[in-house]
Amino acid sequence: MHSFMLSFQEIDKTKRMAAGGKGANLGELSRIDGIQVPDGFCVTTEAYKRITDQSPAFNVLLDGQILSLTRMGRKIEAHFLALLSMLGYT
Repeated sequence: MHSFMLSFQEIDKTKRMAAGGKGANLGELSRIDGIQVPDGFCVTTEAYKRITDQSPAFNVLLDGQILSLTRMGRKIEAHFLALLSMLGYT
């Protein structure tokens, strides 16, 4: 049986393949004294893979979100470049 969720306390750099890079980093940060990481969890990469493999509707939703994010990124980049030009940095 696979665990499809891991708490930050269960994750360290050795669990990068199971929790992904961000999850592993949050797990490591949660162990450092003085760094406050809210209690949380990661959905495992295995769970994510199973969901995307078995759910065409989920993949369509993700594709739409990626397209939206790509468009938004292009708009932000254009705005940023315009500001740099206006300020004389280009």
